Amino acid sequence: DLNVILEANNGKELITKLQACQTLHDLCIVDINMPEMNVYDTAAEIRKTWPEIKILALSMYDTELNVIKMLRNGANGYVLKDADPEDLRVAINKVYKDGFYHSDLVTGRMLSILHDPNGKMNIEMNDRELAFLGYCCTELTYKEIADQMFLSPRTLDGYR
Repeated sequence: DLNVILEANNGKELITKLQACQTLHDLCIVDINMPEMNVYDTAAEIRKTWPEIKILALSMYDTELNVIKMLRNGANGYVLKDADPEDLRVAINKVYKDGFYHSDLVTGRMLSILHDPNGKMNIEMNDRELAFLGYCCTELTYKEIADQMFLSPRTLDGYR
């Protein structure tokens, strides 16, 4: 059911080919590891220049940071490379028809928010995340918080 109009080896080539196209594409599937022009800049350029084009990010990375960064730069969906081929087809169709898609694995990791019957949102956090949140309410720097928690500043980025 799909018609592949063009392929590109990197972000810069993709933008150049899109500029030369006479037909507006419905959807671009971008690999998060594109060389030359990184995928975040590529997605942002697509979103700015061709806002009608939907973007599906394909990645082997399931970290929240990558997913959030892609979504902030214009991706309509995010699917992992190890997904079943049928799941990829579903993702493509969902982005095309509904305008968004996120795999259950990514959604499960990113959205740990549960709604109670009264409509309030409860965020589940582990003890370390709660401790970090408490330190954030002080005047300590991230470096000082990392020292207090015996963690690296990079780990604190994950908690943040």
